[in-house]
Amino acid sequence: MCHSAYLRFAFSLWLGVILAACAPSEVTVKPASPAASPSDTPQAVPSATPSAIQPPASITPIPTNTPYSIPGIDSPITVQGVTFQIVSAALQGSYDVYGQTHEPTDPNDSLLVVMADLLEGEQQGIFDWTVSCRDEQGRQDVASITTIGTTDSGQPQITWVFAVSKTSRSLVLELPESVTIDLAPLLGGGP
Repeated sequence: MCHSAYLRFAFSLWLGVILAACAPSEVTVKPASPAASPSDTPQAVPSATPSAIQPPASITPIPTNTPYSIPGIDSPITVQGVTFQIVSAALQGSYDVYGQTHEPTDPNDSLLVVMADLLEGEQQGIFDWTVSCRDEQGRQDVASITTIGTTDSGQPQITWVFAVSKTSRSLVLELPESVTIDLAPLLGGGP
């Protein structure tokens, strides 16, 4: 069977499955000709129910971008007894902390600033953590700044600052206990 004939066959098969799935539960059959006798009354014929229709094994479903929950962003996580939830991640040219402006030393880098609300646990232990960020090329950057402060509402907040490549398109936060968090949804690249 040539390629175009196969595509027509597959499309016809797909269309038949879709139409059968959308069909009403009963179909009325009308007489075949106007000359049919009165004894040829319409009859209800059961149709296939959608649950009985199985797609052919050779058709692979197309994946969809189904929203999913990311622990650490959409819900709090606990690492080494500290519970927190990331509230923002942003690429910036500079970052101000304690009256000083920090900039990347390499002109090909940007600063990635990740902020998380500290919900529970001993905050001082966070300063002993090795926190890094890895990009799609495998480049790994360790946090150059780690601070714990409070928001205007009094919520304790952790801030990690990394120098990352300006060309990075996918950034994953790496925490102790082999915990990783994909930052794409916060950087505009994910669900």
